[in-house]
Amino acid sequence: MKYLITESQFSNTIKKIVLSTFDEIKGICEKPDADTFPGWLGFDDCEAANLVDKIEINDIHKQESRPDLYGNKYPRFMVWINVYYYSGTNATGLYNVGYAIGERIFKKYKLKVNVRVQEEINTNTDRNW
Repeated sequence: MKYLITESQFSNTIKKIVLSTFDEIKGICEKPDADTFPGWLGFDDCEAANLVDKIEINDIHKQESRPDLYGNKYPRFMVWINVYYYSGTNATGLYNVGYAIGERIFKKYKLKVNVRVQEEINTNTDRNW
């Protein structure tokens, strides 16, 4: 039996996966422990994730699946996000958050999701401190 999934249902599923993966990363990074720290996540990723208050998904595109070095084909998606952070200065390296999300999704769901930061938005309006 085949099931038809609409594009909006698929987009909503990818959106939920991306947002829940971000929440998972934030949870790990709040109290990193060297003994239990996962190999798929880097300490640099945590530095970036700890600056981020929230992410917002702008756009999701399904891409053509291409075989990897071993001939495996995985569903591929491009996801564009806005990153909201609070800092006295402009943050750099927030793209690490997108990379970490994509890596975790592949390891957990076997989906190739390329998460790109479209805009970095500093929510701090008073930078005179």
